[in-house]
Amino acid sequence: MKELKELRLKRRRRAMLWVGLWVVLGFAAALYFFDPFTDLIQKGRRAAFGPPDGGRPALAAPAQVVLFFPSAGADLLARHPAEVEQGKEPIHTVRNALEALLKGPQRPGYAPAAPPGAKLRTAVPGPDGTLLVDFDKSFRASHPGGAWSEYLTAYAVANTVLHNFKDFQRVRILIEGQETETVAGALSLNEPLRLREDLVMREDEAAAPVQPGAVPPAPAPAGAAPPAQSPTRENPAQAPAKP
Repeated sequence: MKELKELRLKRRRRAMLWVGLWVVLGFAAALYFFDPFTDLIQKGRRAAFGPPDGGRPALAAPAQVVLFFPSAGADLLARHPAEVEQGKEPIHTVRNALEALLKGPQRPGYAPAAPPGAKLRTAVPGPDGTLLVDFDKSFRASHPGGAWSEYLTAYAVANTVLHNFKDFQRVRILIEGQETETVAGALSLNEPLRLREDLVMREDEAAAPVQPGAVPPAPAPAGAAPPAQSPTRENPAQAPAKP
């Protein structure tokens, strides 16, 4: 009797092993035969309806900005429409606009706003709506100097920020992380800079082409009569009051 029970138990175990084996084989066959079919269905669906909503996000549209460069034909700043990459955060877009300003104008009629090789180290929000813009030492060391040239450089930076990004009302220029009293020795930067529309030429005024590698306009020779549209070129300290 005992031997009969053991025989039945062995047969039952053998049957369970066979059932398990067939289940495994059946699952493997399903993966082999139905996976390509499922993939084919998915490919057809993507071809007909495009990628699912959970696919790679679309690239952000570029930001439309106005850069301010010295005009090649007048001692004023001129508007230069441009596109820059839209950053994940607004401050990233600000930095992209300043990087584009440092690269220089992309069409004739403008002079560079900053000396070649100048780099933006960072731009970070400060107190009271002030943006702190930090340049490397080349911003000063490579600048040609001259009060009016420095004046246009400083306000090219300020106007580019304040015209496009309304979260800021003032700009303070730093060099190598330190507050600076001047760009290259002639213009005082003791106070933060505000938007200066009075330093921008009218949009209907044409500017002369600029030669590649040009630098911001130098100040006029001593005693020279300034043009009517820029009555304070020789003495920036007497420029119209900041708003």
